Amino acid sequence: VIQDGRYSALHKELILGLKTKGIKVFGFDIKSSQWGQINDKELSWRDRLMAENINKHLQVLKQNEKVIIISGDAHFSTLETMVRITKPNGEKTLEKFSPMGSKISVNSLLAIHLRYQSGQVFNHKTKEVQPITLTKEHIFRSVDDLIEIDIPNAHPTK
Repeated sequence: VIQDGRYSALHKELILGLKTKGIKVFGFDIKSSQWGQINDKELSWRDRLMAENINKHLQVLKQNEKVIIISGDAHFSTLETMVRITKPNGEKTLEKFSPMGSKISVNSLLAIHLRYQSGQVFNHKTKEVQPITLTKEHIFRSVDDLIEIDIPNAHPTK
């Protein structure tokens, strides 16, 4: 199994450390059995399901508890957007994308963007990192906050 590259042994140590301190950790991505359906679904299908999984946890959250969500760039945006996609027949089209962040039931959020500067990631196939600088007003509501942290290099791991 090839791992993404944006996540590493250090991330695993962080998660295990949080768990040993009694901090609840949960996954929210789609079930492995659902991955085969993704190409037959509308563009926002996966993000909608991820938000539903997060919202289930938010519904039982105590007033003094907080949630940290770790996700990829496109998923944590809180504004819907139009994205250019290439269909299987090669046709390029614009489609509305409703990211996970736009469906999470919170009044505001703080996004921490880990901005990878170089290296490779595995996202369906190995790809070179394309550094992304986010423009807060284009992808987040005015009530949301954004911090960007530069990471020098990403690399797929086995």
